[in-house]
Amino acid sequence: EVLVDGVQISYNPMKGFILHQASPEQKGVYYCKAVSRDTPQMSIKFQLLYVEVPSGPPFVTIEASETTVRGGDNINVTCTVLGEPEVDVDFVWTFPGQDQRPVTITETWRLIHRGTGHTTRISQSMIIVEDIETIDFGNYICTAKNLYGETSVAANIASYF
Repeated sequence: EVLVDGVQISYNPMKGFILHQASPEQKGVYYCKAVSRDTPQMSIKFQLLYVEVPSGPPFVTIEASETTVRGGDNINVTCTVLGEPEVDVDFVWTFPGQDQRPVTITETWRLIHRGTGHTTRISQSMIIVEDIETIDFGNYICTAKNLYGETSVAANIASYF
């Protein structure tokens, strides 16, 4: 029997029971026992799985809507990181014409549930360049940072001419 003490096990109404600093020895079947007026009640059984998730710099992909464009076209370049639900990602863009003209940069994230007990966080940053000009051709570099490090990826935008 393990008590909910807030240190080893805590309870969050949105996430349920949280086992902190889990180890492989703790995997197995668990039941929740509640006592009210000296009457215990047992929950259905829960299977605790232990999965070792390696922590490291973000794994980043980059995709441009078009890689060869004409002057006046619009493009967007999207930087995507798949990672652990609780690990925040910060994005930094370096691109041609930076500080010379306005661009739009948006950031979003969402959680994807991938089966029992497995959730992945998808973080994205998108740069949008409208009415592309000569100064906009070149490498668009996205640097994604988390508490474990950073990773940079690039997409090249070229002119038809």
